[in-house]
Amino acid sequence: AAGSANGNWTFTCRRPIGQTDVTAVIEASTDFVTWGTGNLIVGSTPNGDGTETWTATYPAASAPRVFFRLHVTRP
Repeated sequence: AAGSANGNWTFTCRRPIGQTDVTAVIEASTDFVTWGTGNLIVGSTPNGDGTETWTATYPAASAPRVFFRLHVTRP
């Protein structure tokens, strides 16, 4: 889910805890061309059911809009 709160753009998603067969990274872009983790603050909270909720924030003052993606790869 994407949105805004407390002066930040936000993105949240759930994922299984301890999943080792894939790598997941939240990335952001202001132009749909350049993607990265700069300006992102990412945290996670266990849900008590074997999953965790990841929350990424991006300062709204840094960009009038931001796009998020969850980049998933297999190592």
